[in-house]
Amino acid sequence: KDASPLIQGDVNDPLIGSRLDGRYLVMKHIGSGGMGVVYEGVQLSVDRPVAIKLIRMLSDDTHRRRQRFALEARMVGRIEHPNVVRVYDYGTAQDDSPFLVMESVMPWLPA
Repeated sequence: KDASPLIQGDVNDPLIGSRLDGRYLVMKHIGSGGMGVVYEGVQLSVDRPVAIKLIRMLSDDTHRRRQRFALEARMVGRIEHPNVVRVYDYGTAQDDSPFLVMESVMPWLPA
């Protein structure tokens, strides 16, 4: 063991160390962009490393846009190819922001 903390990242980020939808432990901020923020996480039920992308929703988001997001998440989740990151799950966070749970391509060191 290297004695480094398991959960890392910005201590001001309220998601770090929290459970998303009760099923995913958010561990570390790994990137952000125009669509949202990506975190390193763990799918707790199977102890699987995952990437969690929390999508930024704008104030003008409509029910129709959320339906489109859900449809796109289901479609992308069906893609299986060695050069495409797999989408395992999607949902809505406590603040009503949609999220995607994807295959992690980051190096993984078990605790």
